[in-house]
Amino acid sequence: MAGDQIPVWLEGFVDSGDLKRIEEAVVRAESKTAAEIVPLIVRRSSAIGHLPLMIFSLLSFLTLVLLWPFHDLVDAAYGDYWLPLLLLGWLAVAFPLAKLHHVQRWLIPDVDEDFQARRRAWAEFAANRVASKKDRKGVLLFVSMMERKAVFLVDEGLLALWSPTDLEHFAADFGRRLHELPWGQAFEETIEELAEKLEKALPREAGSRDELGNRLQMKE
Repeated sequence: MAGDQIPVWLEGFVDSGDLKRIEEAVVRAESKTAAEIVPLIVRRSSAIGHLPLMIFSLLSFLTLVLLWPFHDLVDAAYGDYWLPLLLLGWLAVAFPLAKLHHVQRWLIPDVDEDFQARRRAWAEFAANRVASKKDRKGVLLFVSMMERKAVFLVDEGLLALWSPTDLEHFAADFGRRLHELPWGQAFEETIEELAEKLEKALPREAGSRDELGNRLQMKE
C-alpha cells in the first residue's frame, strides 16, 4: 500500500503528516546523493498460523493443572460437561487472541522474530526493486510492525561504506528512535543521518534520475 492511505494496523503510529514528513526527508536526502532510499513498513514478518493451536493448548493445559485436582467439586457444581464446554470456549477465544500483536510477540521467540524480520526485509529488498537500480546504490529502511524490528539493507554498490558491524549499529539506532520518538520523526532523523554519510561518499551527479520513488511503502 502506498500513497496517503494509512492501513488500520498502522494508525496511531503514522499519520498523513508523517507520510509527508518522510517523503520530504527522502527528497531532501536524494537531492544530495546518487544513492536512493526506500522507507518501508510491513504489518508483520513472522508466521502466525500456528498460534491459535498454541494458545488453545496452553489454556487447556492450565485448565487441567489448576482445576483437575478439584474436578469432583466442579462436577458437582456444573455437571459432567464443564470440561468439554470450557475447552470449546478456549478454542473460540484462541483465534482472536492470536491476532493481537502483544500476544504474538509474547509467544514468538525473539530470535525467531529477528530471523523472520530479516528474511522479509531481503524479500522486500527484491520486491521493491531496490536491487534493480542500475548502479546498485539502493538503500532499504525496513520496519516490521508486529515484531518492532528495524532492518537496514544496502545494495552492493554501497557496501564499502559500512562494515557489517556498522550496519547493525545503524539498524539498532533506527530501532531505538522508533521506540523513543514519533515514527515520522524517527524516520526523518534516520534519513537525515543517512543522507549526511551518503552525500560525502556519493554526491548526486547532474542528470541523476529517481528510479525508486520517495514515498513510505506500507504492506501487509
